[in-house]
Amino acid sequence: MSTRHVVLALLDIQPMTGYDIRAHFPVSLGSLWSASYGQIYPTLHKLHEDGLVTRVDKQSGQRKRYEYAITEAGKSELLSWLHEPVDYPPPRDPFLFWASNMNVLPPEVVIRGITRHIEVHAERKQFLEEIIESILDGTHPLIKSREATLSAAQLTRLKRTRAFVFEELAQHTQEEIDRANRLRVFYETSLAESEQPEKPL
Repeated sequence: MSTRHVVLALLDIQPMTGYDIRAHFPVSLGSLWSASYGQIYPTLHKLHEDGLVTRVDKQSGQRKRYEYAITEAGKSELLSWLHEPVDYPPPRDPFLFWASNMNVLPPEVVIRGITRHIEVHAERKQFLEEIIESILDGTHPLIKSREATLSAAQLTRLKRTRAFVFEELAQHTQEEIDRANRLRVFYETSLAESEQPEKPL
């Protein structure tokens, strides 16, 4: 998976400017994929060069702004990619890496780190639950944009599919909270009573 395919997927929903695409990331893809302005705009330029998107000048005032739309060639490439097996990146878990070194940290630092992890994922879970609600009630911007082009049955399938994915993400955040709570119990019952933190290996 690359930013190229994510951008094509968004443009397959509706034409967008680079600004629109960046604005849609937090509410549509923030927990699945992230991309900066520095990735989005070069990707759009390359897609345009490759004939996978069209570009229309939507200049507003002094600022030039282009609106991009997916072409048939772009739809074909997106569909071809979707048929390929998922390419998994190498695993990364910064929280567990940090936790693997908590034996050398003072108790207040360990508890603060665990508490922060719980708070971050609690906020993320609340955000995801709000996204799920907006998908199911049809107020999510990318769901609303599909209303005119999909039948009622297709729209229902889209809502169910997207809601399921975000429900899985919300469940994952709960699992992170549960894991952090288990880690806190482990630390408090096994390590916190040590007289001094160990020296780093």
